[in-house]
Amino acid sequence: VAHEAMGRWSHEAAAVDPDNQQVYLTEDNGAGVFYRYTPTAYPDLSAGKLEACIVAADGSVTWGALTDPTGATVPTREQVAGATIFPGNEGCWYDQGWVYFTSKGDHSVHGIDIAAQKYTLLWKGDPDGLGVEGAVLSHVDNITVDAGSGDLFVAEDGGNMELVIITPEGALAPFVRVVGAGHELSEMTGPVFNPSRDRLYFSSQRGPSTRDLTEIMPSFAPIDAIGASGMQAGMTFEITGPFRGVATTQTETPVTEVPETTIASPVDTLVAAAPGDDDSSDDDGGGAGVTIGIGVAAVVAVGGVVAFRKRRIDGASGENTSGS
Repeated sequence: VAHEAMGRWSHEAAAVDPDNQQVYLTEDNGAGVFYRYTPTAYPDLSAGKLEACIVAADGSVTWGALTDPTGATVPTREQVAGATIFPGNEGCWYDQGWVYFTSKGDHSVHGIDIAAQKYTLLWKGDPDGLGVEGAVLSHVDNITVDAGSGDLFVAEDGGNMELVIITPEGALAPFVRVVGAGHELSEMTGPVFNPSRDRLYFSSQRGPSTRDLTEIMPSFAPIDAIGASGMQAGMTFEITGPFRGVATTQTETPVTEVPETTIASPVDTLVAAAPGDDDSSDDDGGGAGVTIGIGVAAVVAVGGVVAFRKRRIDGASGENTSGS
């Protein structure tokens, strides 16, 4: 069912805030903005109010109403004066009063405290000057939250094919990397936990498969340029827990004790990136499949070292650009 009231643009992801009965939407465009949709009669989405996000210099957030959600005459991203540009908006996730989203154009991860209407830049680009490919986190795409720990799991679209954790204290660490032949032109997609929080799923979108893509989707025209032809129909992985942090109400799994050598258990929600010293990353794995970097409550060495990076973002608004 088409809901034109929710806007016509290059839609990427959506996240539902069940408490305030609103939907947050990302726009996959180099000059894209971040949207909020308030249905007239939730959960019916057929009618409602569509707004674009405006982030002020002090990080305060306001929303401007669109005049024409269909974008028939003026693109939706150009209808609100001062709407903040998040280039190449990708993943979006709601958790405990926060909405998180990513923008691939500037390799950034964003968060909005909904009650306070306050924006926080959680990660941006290449703070260590390692080059995009050498950064701990780059090519940001899909995102999810581990409800038990508050950890953000950010998938990379390319790069070195990792899921990277951002803890509530602002520490970064690779969690898992897909390695081996056949994943070179792929991307990490769809990270999500099951309700009991003891299994994590994610996919290599164009990873090697046992069946030809056209066998699975006969009407699909393979695109050789992105490696979508032949035996590249993708691969889905499952990682079993337990994972870091406290258990959710859906499971009776005991809380795992945190060894002294690991990261401290996260606080209730991620408020701001924590200060810390720079570190280097040296977590190369080998062979086909996946390599695990950090899981449960313990840190597991991959190739001898797992690096943690803490990043302070001075000022709430970061370097986002406003456009009309």
